[in-house]
Amino acid sequence: MSQQNLDEQLYRQPGAAANDDYVQRSVDPTQQAHATDMYDRVEQFLASREGHNLTNYLQQHGKNPIALRGVGAGYLPDNAVAAVIHNGLEGVLVGNYNGRSFEERVQEMADQYHLDPQSMVEYVLSHELAHAAGYEAEADVEGLLKD
Repeated sequence: MSQQNLDEQLYRQPGAAANDDYVQRSVDPTQQAHATDMYDRVEQFLASREGHNLTNYLQQHGKNPIALRGVGAGYLPDNAVAAVIHNGLEGVLVGNYNGRSFEERVQEMADQYHLDPQSMVEYVLSHELAHAAGYEAEADVEGLLKD
């Protein structure tokens, strides 16, 4: 997928994205707030011990995550909590903002698996960053996260 195709895909994805320089505007100010919140969560995770451990593990196994151009909130299928929209080189990590917030979706998963919400946030972000590093199959991602 070329750079132009990534831009077209992001343009068709209703949502808001944040990066170090700006928040892409959405019609919905609440969605903008969710995009900023998602950006902050990803930044905190990447700066954390868990984020560093994941990055180091991926690099030791020859996997380098794509460059994140931004983090945002968008409309994903209802069963999705987050996704990385990318072209293999760069992309945007998007929290699902389809009727319920990322926080509500994470809380639901945490309750289902009897985990605390922070551990579930770390799991979801690790899961998406593993996809961004080239682990496409769900079984491969789950195997990575068990290690």
